[in-house]
Amino acid sequence: MNILFFSPVDLSFGAGFEAWLSKVCLVVKDQMKVTVVCGDVGIHKRWNEDLLKIKFKNISLVKLHYWNFFNKFFFPDFYSLFKLYKEFIKNEVVYFNCIFIFNDILTLFLSLITRKKVIFAFHAPIFFENKIHNLYFKLITFNLARFIYAVHVLNSNDEQNLKKYNSRTFNIPAFLLNSEYPKKNFANYKGKLLFVGRYDYQKGLDLLSPAIIKLLKKNNKLYFVFYGSGPDRPILEKLARQFPDNVELNDFEMNKGKIFKYHKFFILVSRFESCPAVAIEAMSYGLPVIASKIPGTVDIVKDAVTGFFVPNLTKENICKIVNKASLINNKQYDRMSKKVFSEAQKYSENIFKKKFLKMIEFK
Repeated sequence: MNILFFSPVDLSFGAGFEAWLSKVCLVVKDQMKVTVVCGDVGIHKRWNEDLLKIKFKNISLVKLHYWNFFNKFFFPDFYSLFKLYKEFIKNEVVYFNCIFIFNDILTLFLSLITRKKVIFAFHAPIFFENKIHNLYFKLITFNLARFIYAVHVLNSNDEQNLKKYNSRTFNIPAFLLNSEYPKKNFANYKGKLLFVGRYDYQKGLDLLSPAIIKLLKKNNKLYFVFYGSGPDRPILEKLARQFPDNVELNDFEMNKGKIFKYHKFFILVSRFESCPAVAIEAMSYGLPVIASKIPGTVDIVKDAVTGFFVPNLTKENICKIVNKASLINNKQYDRMSKKVFSEAQKYSENIFKKKFLKMIEFK
């Protein structure tokens, strides 16, 4: 089988979908021929060319150029459209990262004229704070899903929304490669609290930072570690200057062991997520998760069992829940950490592969 993965986003963006795609290529490339077609959308580049060559070794990569209309709408130029059409012809299944307005119409049109099986994939949250996006998806994208081969979502909330429009909707969450699983639980009751992710509005750093300030004024024995990159870094730099002994700020890091080992809790206070793979990575090291209660986290975290939910995301509630988590005793923490470590096994490469091959009807 020949399968095409198509995304308007530049692979070097290096966010959730790109990381997921690099792992999928490793999982399926021995059983099928894989081609990746990507656009050049995405200002922030986390992955350089050398890293891309490693992550997509022996994978055919095709680059498209996108016209940018006011940083709101993105559409491939005429030559890129021709290249995309040729790639549709070559492949039996097309897996489309459904993220930008109008690109879903283009993908459906190409599937009809080439008679190829197309899967709409929703790796980003279906609904978030962009009203135009939300209205378009509700009125256009969902109805287009009626005419395509299958839909891939990453959480049960999105599954419930899309199943109304396409019965072949598959909820297949993020996963970890077998090589990514640590051999033991590395959580540490006396460890620091950890944040890993993009430094931007989505991740709620503008709420987390004042919450930390309030916490540290009451308890200077708490310690916070940050790994990531992005436009909201100045928020964290200011925090680190104010509390140099309690806040450690790091750049983007590839070494998972260096990031996750020996910490106490993982903090995820995003405004919206589809399925935060980074939370699963943290859980694989035994770290309970302090998370905002949103569709992308409710399938992963169990309140007071594998972590704690922050209801109604505000700096006051973040402060309250982080303080609550920090006060549990060693015995309670060990019990929670063991449960977390066990839960992470549900997101294995083998389980993912079985579900993914079923979705594309690989024989």
